[in-house]
Amino acid sequence: MEKHISYDKLSKRKRKEIDKSKRADWGKINPVTKVRKNKKKYDRKKADYRDFDDSLPFVLLLHSFTV
Repeated sequence: MEKHISYDKLSKRKRKEIDKSKRADWGKINPVTKVRKNKKKYDRKKADYRDFDDSLPFVLLLHSFTV
């Protein structure tokens, strides 16, 4: 049987082991807070996609045939 040593007098390594054993496990729960995406907020990725004009190559192609 081991002698009882007060927590304050334990070595740093032993205190870490005791603290680690007392900590609970989150299991399947993710403790990270999840935030919903704001639909009214400006989104650069979405805006770039909408502003993309794919008719430019067609205009250049027509221009080359007319000249």
